[in-house]
Formats: sequence, structure tokens, C-alpha cells
Amino acid sequence: MDIFDKNQLIDVIRPNFTYIASCCGLIIITLLAGIWPYQKITSDQQEEINALIYQIKEQEALSPVLQTLIEGANMSGNELLMMEKDQSDIFVPQDTSSISQYFKQSALKSGLSVLSLVPNFKSLTKDSRYLPFEMQLHGSLNGLRSYLMTIGRLQFLEHIEIIDINSRGRIKEYFLKVWVSYK
Repeated sequence: MDIFDKNQLIDVIRPNFTYIASCCGLIIITLLAGIWPYQKITSDQQEEINALIYQIKEQEALSPVLQTLIEGANMSGNELLMMEKDQSDIFVPQDTSSISQYFKQSALKSGLSVLSLVPNFKSLTKDSRYLPFEMQLHGSLNGLRSYLMTIGRLQFLEHIEIIDINSRGRIKEYFLKVWVSYK
């Protein structure tokens, strides 16, 4: 003989159905109102944590580059901004070839190799007072820094329009477009 007959089981469940339904309802409400929103919040926080971890790893990877730049710098940023034109070594250009030679010599002194150095005569008109030079250089970032400081002191340099840096392995390639006063 069975311990519980089907009729007995129904008789036991029927009066307690409201208790069973309310307990199941409380469990569902707890899941929907308590656990599910917090699970969404924690997943959002985990995404933020992962983004911060990525940024920290990126900063750790870039810190040696920053350290190299800091160690290689002989002047502080304020001194670079306040840098005046060099009065002691005045170079007066006679023609475009002397300007080109000066740019080449300065690049070599800075540890850069010159791939090309071309004045852009197409932009030169009768009334034009400025002549652009386009140059392509190879070398280290400290060499470029030294070169820019050298040509930045020149009396005849009006402005640097473009500095484009391309990485080709360990050696960097630079493209510069500078404007010089030319009469």
C-alpha cells in the first residue's frame, strides 16, 4: 500500500497551495527585483574595471618611452617655449641651395639622415616672401627634437607647417614642411 494516495496528496496540497504559490512568488520577486539588477550593475562595473586595467597596462607599456624622452631632454618645456632666435650663430641665406645645405648640415649634426630636401617652387610667386621646403628624414626621436630646436632658432624660419612621423621598425621616418623667408 502506498504511503500517500493521490487523493491524500491533493488534499494536502490544496489548502497549502496559497503558501506554496506565495513562496514561489517571493523567490521570483527576489530574483527579479534583487539579484538580476545587481548582476547587471556588477557586469557594467566589470567592464569599467577591464577598461581601466587596459589603460593601466597601456601606461605601463608607454612609461619607458616617456622615461627616455625625459632623460634625453636637456631643456624643460618652459625653456623650449621661451626659446629665442639664436643671435650668436647668424646664418644669412644667399639662395635656396645655401638654405638646403644648412638644413642638411643641421640634420646630420642632430643624428638624422636626409632622404630628400626639396624647395617647393610651385608656391613661389612674384610677391611671395616665403618659400616652403619639404624634407624627409630618418633617425631617432631625440635627433628630431634636436633638429627642431636647431632650426627653430633660425632667423629666416617663419614656421613649421607639417611634422609627420612614421614608424618603420626601430627607425622613424619624418616628413617636415617648413616655410622660410625668401626675397
